[in-house]
Amino acid sequence: GSFRLGAYLPQEFTGNHYAYSSVGFRREFYHLPQYVGGKIYWGGWYEAGSAFNEAGSAFNEAVSAFNEAGSVAVRGTFNLGVIAETIVGPIALAGSVSPTGVSRVNFSIGRLF
Repeated sequence: GSFRLGAYLPQEFTGNHYAYSSVGFRREFYHLPQYVGGKIYWGGWYEAGSAFNEAGSAFNEAVSAFNEAGSVAVRGTFNLGVIAETIVGPIALAGSVSPTGVSRVNFSIGRLF
């Protein structure tokens, strides 16, 4: 979805353990009328993460620059989106692009976190 490596599908990550990190910003740019909702924000963020089976060796494999058989592939996405506080809950529309060119547009209504 929009806030968990949005350029990829969920089944692209398999394993019993995972690692995830993100950094970004959010800025208010509009306020909806009171009977419709609250604030509207725009933001951008970068995410990185992976899933793996062997927790003990995950750090060493993730740091490795080589993608040998059995190693962990850390994937990332760049995201840009709009989030609105509405009477039906938060509504988000975000575009995600990975460094390899995989891209998706994500839309969600309801709890974001």
